[in-house]
Amino acid sequence: MRKFLTGMARQLVRLFTVRRYQVLILTLFAMSFLVMDTYSEIVMKEIPVAVLDMDNSSISRTIRHYLEATREVSIRQIDVLSLEDAERLFKENAVAAIVLIPHDLATQIKKGKEPQVTVAIDMANILLGKNVYKGIKQAIGTVSAGVQLTYLKKKGVKNENALPKVVPISVDTNFTYNPATNYVIYICPGILFFLFHVFFLILITSTWIPGTAEETLAGRAGALLTVFVFCFGLALLILYVLLDHVDIYPQTSFDVILPVLLVFMVLDVMLAMALAS
Repeated sequence: MRKFLTGMARQLVRLFTVRRYQVLILTLFAMSFLVMDTYSEIVMKEIPVAVLDMDNSSISRTIRHYLEATREVSIRQIDVLSLEDAERLFKENAVAAIVLIPHDLATQIKKGKEPQVTVAIDMANILLGKNVYKGIKQAIGTVSAGVQLTYLKKKGVKNENALPKVVPISVDTNFTYNPATNYVIYICPGILFFLFHVFFLILITSTWIPGTAEETLAGRAGALLTVFVFCFGLALLILYVLLDHVDIYPQTSFDVILPVLLVFMVLDVMLAMALAS
């Protein structure tokens, strides 16, 4: 028992005094905060967008005005004359999306037909792509409903009859480079616990490597338990403190989280023992 407690005490001192352990702990927290800071802005603002207005009508100008009014979009005055220009702008990261308003937009609306606005979005960055798409779709949809309602009223259709007849402007979207979508809440927990997994493996393995491990089996068991308890505390810190920093909270009770976390760490201990051997 004395050797077991001695091993625990020595390992606890090592964690806070040995330089390599200090560097590991600082690296874990630095990388965790870096990840959280990267994805902390769930709604991104003022994303640069180029608008190619070939119609230049009051309706197309209203679309541009509504686009500029959204918090996600910031219109940049950039000439887009061809698909090559659009591809170049994407590669240079000059804009995150390009909105093409056709030359017959107003004409099609006046005829009661469904016009089409084409939107090309660079999805190389999922967060940028999703948010700029949301802003563009909302702006165009709002203008579409208002224009159609006004048009029908001018034709003498009553308000209660005009609303069901509104023809929306469709958005033909091209998710360039990455047609997938994702959510911020899936990213931070996965990356933070991957960093924790690597950190825990290194610490546990160090308790078994000759030269850094305790000489006796009891001392080694004490060192291993110290690392296990220390890292279990770090895992709870990640779950209930660090992730709270980006408004991510566990969606289940502690009595469920506890066994899952313990099993995860026990498996890491077994993997570390295999690596050390």
